Amino acid sequence: MTSDEAENSRESCKPCKRRWAFLAIVSALQILNGFSFAYYGQLSNVFVAYYNVTSFEVDWLTLTMDVGPIILTIPFSWFMVTEKMGFKFLILTAAFASAIGYICIVASVAKRWLFPLMIVGQIFNSVSSTAMLMSPSVFAVLWFPENEVGSAIGINVMSFYVGKILAFTAARNVLVQPPLNHSLNSSVTVNQSWLVEDRWMLYVIFAVSLTIAMVCAIFLFIFVTDRPPTPPTFAQSVKQNQQRQTQQLLSLKSYIKLVKALLKNKTFLLSAIVFATLFQENPVIITMLSQILRQMFHIQKMNYNADVIGGYIMTAFGVGSCIGSIAGGKLVDKYKRYGVISITSCLLTFLSTTGFIPAFAFGSLPAFFVCSALYGVVSQPGLVVIYEIATQETYPINETFSTVWLTGFQALMAILWREIARLLFNAFGGLSVLIFQIAIFLATVVLSCLISTTNKRLSVETQENWNEESSLSEHTILLEPKR
Repeated sequence: MTSDEAENSRESCKPCKRRWAFLAIVSALQILNGFSFAYYGQLSNVFVAYYNVTSFEVDWLTLTMDVGPIILTIPFSWFMVTEKMGFKFLILTAAFASAIGYICIVASVAKRWLFPLMIVGQIFNSVSSTAMLMSPSVFAVLWFPENEVGSAIGINVMSFYVGKILAFTAARNVLVQPPLNHSLNSSVTVNQSWLVEDRWMLYVIFAVSLTIAMVCAIFLFIFVTDRPPTPPTFAQSVKQNQQRQTQQLLSLKSYIKLVKALLKNKTFLLSAIVFATLFQENPVIITMLSQILRQMFHIQKMNYNADVIGGYIMTAFGVGSCIGSIAGGKLVDKYKRYGVISITSCLLTFLSTTGFIPAFAFGSLPAFFVCSALYGVVSQPGLVVIYEIATQETYPINETFSTVWLTGFQALMAILWREIARLLFNAFGGLSVLIFQIAIFLATVVLSCLISTTNKRLSVETQENWNEESSLSEHTILLEPKR
């Protein structure tokens, strides 16, 4: 591309005005996914009594959310690089999968023996979650100028935690707790009034979720496109020109070679580990916090409801995460110092979680609240910046290709973390889980220091000229040895 062509390309770049409306819709879907992640674990006792199932079976309502990323990573990445699935297909998949999921969940409330249908609904929600976990960086890079990319990612990530906050607070407080003398093996309880009230409220909660999903799906089906009418940045314009000049389908052999190159990319792998830790260590605590607190209350001879207190502590984390997501987005937009932001976030996350040890040892609930809130605030900038690092490192590859592997990797790490944490808890108690979490974050600090960012997309955006000799092929960027 000559300097005149580059200048004309820059002049043709113009952000789409509809990007904020699309961001609002994407954020609404993200709220639904955050709700699906957190709701069932926090109200396990209600669902155990309502459906006459075990706690282990209810746990699968949460664990199922990690199934989608593992199963869909390879097919989604194949569809991306062969240009069979763009942003429109991705976001419509998320919206309609969420709608189908909540249709199943609403129907499951009708009869107590329809619990398997609720699990089916969660499987569809896991498909939606897989697509939505890719959306922050993909949507932001495709539709927003560089000085707004961080904010767009931050708002998207924040919406996920808004959904969690709703699950921790509002949804919990509108349901009636079943009587303690409820018998799992009997369909009759001393007092069944709670069953009628909870059935009605579950209908309302899930019907509202279904309505939001349907509205989002219809809006996106009518209006959304793979990319805006005009590229928002010069870097996107350059990439689109390259795509037009190299219209070729990837063979299976080339795809495998591309995946291998991605998995050998040091920066990407380190970023994936850091991302998985920042994103998934908190769900480990969510699923086990009530048990950890219950053990602490027993040791300290404290008379509190561990389930209720645990929900409020996680609410503090959720509020902190919302603040941290927005702050992280602003930091990324203003400074573009991806490595510094990542290291600082990981270090502060490690320091904030060390406070859980004395909090547990001395039975200090205020310390748990403060540490959880700080944990949320300082961890989210790292999460936001990792989304940016992944797409910067793999530019000009389709942004979804890198994020789909990022998503699949974190799901595998989630299962690993939870299994190790469960084994530690069963063998040594709650304190061992907190120590394990701190050790993981300490390792993350070290790994974040090893990340070397190249900012390929940003370099294209800021340079004055772009010639053919310096351009990068979309299909070979990850096959080139790093210099």
